[in-house]
Amino acid sequence: MIGFVGLIPVGFFSERPRRVRRRCDEDALRGRYSTFAELAEAIQNIRDDPLASDGGRIVHYRGNPRAKLMVVGEGPGEQEDIEGKPFVGRSGKLLDKILRSVELDPEEDVYVTNTVKRRPKDNRDPTVCGSQTEVSTNQPPQQTISETAFFTVSAEDEIEWYLPYLSEEVRLVDPHVIVCSGKVAMTTVLPDVDSRISKVRGQWFDRWGRLVMPVFHPSYLLRNPKWEDGSPKAWTWKDFCKIKRKLNELEGSSG
Repeated sequence: MIGFVGLIPVGFFSERPRRVRRRCDEDALRGRYSTFAELAEAIQNIRDDPLASDGGRIVHYRGNPRAKLMVVGEGPGEQEDIEGKPFVGRSGKLLDKILRSVELDPEEDVYVTNTVKRRPKDNRDPTVCGSQTEVSTNQPPQQTISETAFFTVSAEDEIEWYLPYLSEEVRLVDPHVIVCSGKVAMTTVLPDVDSRISKVRGQWFDRWGRLVMPVFHPSYLLRNPKWEDGSPKAWTWKDFCKIKRKLNELEGSSG
């Protein structure tokens, strides 16, 4: 295996992520779609979601919907909004380089998605834990996620709004391993982990019956050009080596 070259701001993780209080029914969509193609079509046809007013397009996934490794990021950026696929800008190119460094094909071995499906205005972080004001939806019946439970979260609570879609992606893609790329993905997928990502990256957790590992987001690595023992880039490469070994182990036991 070969290392990867990349680039981190001082104090980026100075604040601890807030513990997430779930108010939506993240299983509200469970069983509604029998195939991934049906889910993908539903996601592409989402209307009246919290980020629709920002004017961005729906950005769903790239890679292989049958892959045993799922990478979950934060949300689309400018380039992702242009191309309609997640992780296609500078961060995505670094992610692909990291994956290839541990002999994972980004198109065949990995499924890549985000916690929210549109670009937040000005590339801000998607919001979480807004007010509990009930929000009505004007979606047509085939796009309504729940009669009541799901949309009792605020429209300001963007991550909560899209969470049932992510839950269904996990169910239908059925990965062995989920990688949370960055603090937003970590707090979304692992709401009970009340620590900075720098403290828990590289550790295994259980969620949705899958193995989950938080890692640094490629955009964080792009801000630090150093490669040395104990650097975030070195840690991330070691984390992905660990992920690759686990995938080999799980695929061997299932085969």
